Amino acid sequence: MKDERGFTLTEVLVTLAVMSIAMAIAFSFIDQVTSISSRASNDVDTENAARLALRTMTEDIRAASPATIAFTGASSACPAAPTAATCLTFTVLRDTVANPSCQSAITYGLLTTAIMENRTDTGCASNRTMTGKTIISGVVNGTTALFTYYDKQGNLLTSGQANAGSVGVTIMVQYQKNSPVLTLSSYASLRNAR
Repeated sequence: MKDERGFTLTEVLVTLAVMSIAMAIAFSFIDQVTSISSRASNDVDTENAARLALRTMTEDIRAASPATIAFTGASSACPAAPTAATCLTFTVLRDTVANPSCQSAITYGLLTTAIMENRTDTGCASNRTMTGKTIISGVVNGTTALFTYYDKQGNLLTSGQANAGSVGVTIMVQYQKNSPVLTLSSYASLRNAR
């Protein structure tokens, strides 16, 4: 009579092969779920950062004194050859009863793949100077203008900001290569320019 306690080598090998295939399928599924989750999380983080940058910039631009809208030379916020499409400088009056001459000189500029900010307060209760602050990185505007200018009737201005009644801001962001490009735009009507 044959003793049938235990497994044969063939049975053990077949069981190991089936378990290896099942584990490979399970790990592949887990890897795909993790990758999709990570990509979705990065998309949401990028969108939130772009929305915050856009909101900050448009709030500042909306408060700008229209006569101060200009673009400046190269700086820690603007490229070496700044244009009206890549660099914007303006002044925001923030006067109060205690500080009637309080104002902030603000510059936003697109330096390769980042939007930078310079800000200098004068005549305020607490004056501060900030240069080269990164507002958002991963910007891929390419030939798309960061800033566009419109007259009081909403017509696009092609020769700069001298008669601007509103400013358009377009941010195109990509958090990593081969990921989708997120494009956000907003328009800010300048104070007292309506």
